[in-house]
Amino acid sequence: PDIRLWPSPSKEGIKEIFGYVIYSFITYIMGITWRQADRLLLGAFVSSAAVGYLSAPQQISFRSSGFIARAGQVLLPRFSSMKDRDEIQRLYIDATWAMLCATIVIFVPLTVLFPDFLRLWINPEFARKGAWVGQLIAFSCIFRGAFIPYFGLLGGIGKPQYISYISLAVGLTSLTVNLLLIPIFGLSGAGYAYIVELSWSFTALVFICRRLLGMESVRPLFYVVALPAGLGLLALLGAVAIRTFLNDPGWVGFFVLGASIAISTAILIFGVDRFLLGDRSRTKMLHGFSRRIVLAFIEI
Repeated sequence: PDIRLWPSPSKEGIKEIFGYVIYSFITYIMGITWRQADRLLLGAFVSSAAVGYLSAPQQISFRSSGFIARAGQVLLPRFSSMKDRDEIQRLYIDATWAMLCATIVIFVPLTVLFPDFLRLWINPEFARKGAWVGQLIAFSCIFRGAFIPYFGLLGGIGKPQYISYISLAVGLTSLTVNLLLIPIFGLSGAGYAYIVELSWSFTALVFICRRLLGMESVRPLFYVVALPAGLGLLALLGAVAIRTFLNDPGWVGFFVLGASIAISTAILIFGVDRFLLGDRSRTKMLHGFSRRIVLAFIEI
């Protein structure tokens, strides 16, 4: 074909592509800062052994949350193909609820049973030193499902700069909090930093709903985020109370107990949602959301 007939790239197109590259680079750098700052500071202020006690729990939690994050990646092409704001709002709210419920069901039992997992997988000494920071990281992951959809939304509607702003805020907060807490609390300080970082993610969640999606009220976030998160915390407290009365389980007991906590947590969340909202409950709409996710996978 005659390349002279090809359309010339527009200034807007070049600007958009260049913007995506710049913001993706910033996000990547901030991601490295967020993931590595605590290890470097632990090595400097505590010991190299402390880095190992952090790395193993860190990898377990983040690899587990990665399954949910990969499911959220299919939302980007869905959002980019949508033009109706009401439809975008509906998909975003449904995705936020569904992915938050998924991380709650996965990480409530993992938070409770992290010491048992490290004891069985490595040894009791490693569990004694690394279990608490592992529980703090797993606890922070309970809520991270609510933040996965807005990365797909921001990319899909052409607002990658906001992803960079969020990553910048989280990365700088991680660095600052670790600098302050690791010299005082040691290994636990790195775990506390993960809890503090959640404040930016919740702030971004409210900002996106009000400013970018034009929601007049954040009341829907109560049913979508606050209610399941509160029920997840209630299930966590109940599971901790039950675990204190049990002997140390083996692998079979570990999986049975973990599955029991996960199932009980899911029944609590979905049951309350159905009881309060009836036919408008998202538990009933979960089938439809799952179907959209499957269709998005097929389109990719």
